[in-house]
Parts: sequence; C-alpha cells; structure tokens
Amino acid sequence: MKYYQSSTNLSYTWDNVAAALWKRYPNTYSKHVLTEDILRREVKSDGNLYTKRLLTKTNHLPKWAEKITGSIGRTVCIIEESVVNPVARKITTYTRNTGYRKIMVIEERCDYTESQVGATDFTRQAFITSHMFGFARAVQAFGYERFKHNSQRSLSGLLQVLQSLYPDHQTVPEKSISSEAWKISEKAKAKAKAIVSKTQPRITQ
Repeated sequence: MKYYQSSTNLSYTWDNVAAALWKRYPNTYSKHVLTEDILRREVKSDGNLYTKRLLTKTNHLPKWAEKITGSIGRTVCIIEESVVNPVARKITTYTRNTGYRKIMVIEERCDYTESQVGATDFTRQAFITSHMFGFARAVQAFGYERFKHNSQRSLSGLLQVLQSLYPDHQTVPEKSISSEAWKISEKAKAKAKAIVSKTQPRITQ
C-alpha cells in the first residue's frame, strides 16, 4: 500500500471554493475527464448536502504497464461522494475507482475547511493498493507517481476555475495569514534594521 498526503492553503474564501468545486470541469488541466453525472443529491435531516457523482476518465497506460495488466481499455469510471457541511464550513469528498479494482484501487479523501483568515485549507489523502501477485509493488509505485502528478494538475485546474469565476479576487495579505506570526516577523525585521544601522559606518561631509 502507498499513502499520499498534501496540504494547501487556498487564498479564496470557503464560499468561493465551494462554488468552484461544482464548476471545476472542464478546465485546461482536466482533459482526461470525459464525463460527469450526478447520480444522487439530497439535503438530509442534519442539514448537510450529500452528492454522489459518476466521472469517466481516460486510463492511458505506458507499454510496460500494459504488458502486466493486459488490454484493459482506455477509460475508467470513478465514484465521487461528497458532504457539504454549511455550519462547520467544511466540504469532504470521497473518491474511488470502480473499474479495474483487481489491478489497482485508489481511494481518495479531500477536505476543504474554512480557515480563520477567510481562506480555505485544502487537504488531500489517498491510499493506493494493488494485490497483483508478483507485480503489486510496481503497480503501486506507478499508481502513486501518476496520482501525485494528477493531483498537482487537479489543483492547478481548481485554481484556474477560481481565477475565472473571481477575476477581481485579491489574495489574502501576508499580515492576515497569521497575525501573531506577522507581528513576530515585523519585530524581527525592525530589530535587524536597527542592528544594520548601528554597524554601518557614518559618512561625514
């Protein structure tokens, strides 16, 4: 089993990110996503929005992988289930492949949580598993690298959609990222300037 994890702070409000998530396809980084369909969507008694979607993506493999797996087709179906909690200001998505599970299974969880500064914390986790006898480690290593590459492109695509939806958006000022850290940084800068000014030779006319 391979484990992947990444964390990013998006300089957009949670509302902005929530809106962009439903509009992130198509974008120039998601040409491998062929279709997306909503299978079920409902607001349950807890007030959360539950959605189940079916995505179809291309499944191109390098020649060495095709020799191991054989001819398995060029597309794969993905199930994405999500929970939107408007009170906690959190979106969680669970994604898994439904096809070719005998070869490799990728289970992903993404969390989008409102941060204290009006931005959004984005965390992605994934487990890549293969039970192919004799080839499990090679398949998992390949799956990990491909997932890592696709995750970076997915983030770029989401940022592209955000920029398209909110062209006048201003990034969160450095001071707002962490008020306490900003204060410490400013004090350090002031102290450094004071030290430099004392050590510099004075030029008299």
